[in-house]
Amino acid sequence: MPKGSSSRSFDCDHVPTRSFLQMTMGWFLKEKELAMMQTPHHFFSPDPFERNLGRFRKTPNEGTLFYGLVQDGNDMWDATFFCGSCAVIRRGPLDEIGGIAVETVTEDAHTSLRLHRRGYTSAYMRIPQARGWRRRVYPRISASASAGRAGWCRYSASIIRCLAKA
Repeated sequence: MPKGSSSRSFDCDHVPTRSFLQMTMGWFLKEKELAMMQTPHHFFSPDPFERNLGRFRKTPNEGTLFYGLVQDGNDMWDATFFCGSCAVIRRGPLDEIGGIAVETVTEDAHTSLRLHRRGYTSAYMRIPQARGWRRRVYPRISASASAGRAGWCRYSASIIRCLAKA
């Protein structure tokens, strides 16, 4: 098990900028109760919906809403969601809650709720500090692609069930 004071999290298709640590780690020095710092997910390539509908860079995608208004609003209330990538988590609070939550498929959001429940704060910085590439294979938009979005809703409901038991 690593012994560092913090952990950085990136999806395999994300590459951090050189300034990632410079832009995020200072927040932890300023606020001792800060458990997690999230930055936006940013992609160079379109998602399947944008690609198949010909909307890439013509209309804002769902990430623009979530990593704009939603996370900014969450940050105002110290309720920023950990999104699994492009983030730093302080080691002590993560150990205190037993590590990354694995009881649900939405382990990232579940982990942030556990941290908030323990009284830790979170922060969001709207400046992208990592870039990613989506898969280049774009099948037609299918029921399975839409089902993936609906799955996030179901999985989020499973977090509520887990937290209600705790």
